[in-house]
Amino acid sequence: MLYNIRIVNNVTKVVMEQLTKLLFQGLSMLACGSVVSGGLLMPIKPLLALGNNVSFECRNISGTPTTVGVSPQWGNEPKQLIRWYSNVGQDAGYDPPRRCSEVSDRLNLQFAKGGQYLTHGVINGNPVICTTNQEGKGCNDLVFTLDGNQYGWHGQSGAKDPKVVLNQLFSLSDRNFAGIPLHQSSCRVYVDLKAVLRGDTIKAKCFP
Repeated sequence: MLYNIRIVNNVTKVVMEQLTKLLFQGLSMLACGSVVSGGLLMPIKPLLALGNNVSFECRNISGTPTTVGVSPQWGNEPKQLIRWYSNVGQDAGYDPPRRCSEVSDRLNLQFAKGGQYLTHGVINGNPVICTTNQEGKGCNDLVFTLDGNQYGWHGQSGAKDPKVVLNQLFSLSDRNFAGIPLHQSSCRVYVDLKAVLRGDTIKAKCFP
């Protein structure tokens, strides 16, 4: 009987050693980014999840100052965000190169701390384009100031709707827009910077 118990114990020990070895090999393959499929070692394909490790730069592309996003997530190839070919800001003394440079610098600071959405609002009584960390919320940080004579000071009626600026900068239309119809004057536009950089079809929404 004692002999049989020793045999059973030895078999159990061998089985546990084999299981431990297989488990260690499995963990090692996962750590290396691989899985076993059908007896073959296959690499794991990482999911494309755009984080906040994106830097913004102003570059001249085909003669137009352009704010681009650069990230190791896509090989540091510049992805166009805003082409500053319009006269936005010229009435306040900002030509396209200066506007491009200053906006790129501000986006670097704001995007890193969660300012994923561009929208419009009022800061210190001035109409502005700003960032926020959530759709439906007001401004967190200034991106650039609009001309109050055109887009209205705080409480002023009869002025241009500031969402028109975002419509122009990002070529918003029914094809890339979701939520309340774009033409409704009561809605506030939110442009998702991550969606723009990813190349998503829907890159903006409108909230009351």
